[in-house]
Amino acid sequence: NASKQLLEDQATTQECLHKNQTDARGRLLQTITVMAVVNVFLAFGFAAWMTLGFSRKWNVLMSNTINLGIGKPLQEPIKGQDELGRLDRAFHTIAHELEVAREKERALVDRTVQVICSLDPSGKISQINPAVTRRFGYEPEQVLGMNLVSLVHPDDRASIRELVANPS
Repeated sequence: NASKQLLEDQATTQECLHKNQTDARGRLLQTITVMAVVNVFLAFGFAAWMTLGFSRKWNVLMSNTINLGIGKPLQEPIKGQDELGRLDRAFHTIAHELEVAREKERALVDRTVQVICSLDPSGKISQINPAVTRRFGYEPEQVLGMNLVSLVHPDDRASIRELVANPS
């Protein structure tokens, strides 16, 4: 009888151990599943964060590229030491150097005794230096928008038209 009771107690203990192991496996599987789902969400969140950061930097870089080409001010430099940040800093350096070169060129053009002007495609004066005042008595604002040929002696107009049409 005692041995039968001992066997029953042992069977009950084994059932309890088996149930505890099954429960523990279930909890472990549940924990692993939850952690896997959390990791997937974290991975997607990190990827979205990285993509948005890259996209924002890329848009600033593209805007600065266009602004540099058309002579408009650049946006604030991109922060960071990544490739886009370094490239944007190079754009800012180039923009600064171009501005310095423009200032030197403008100073040279403004101080020369020769009349220097820029023409639009139709031959109208779009820019002119102050030498026009010293040489011909016109203020620069007076000749802006005028056709260059109209300022030339009638005997020289044909040759000026030829020079403007074929500058080489």
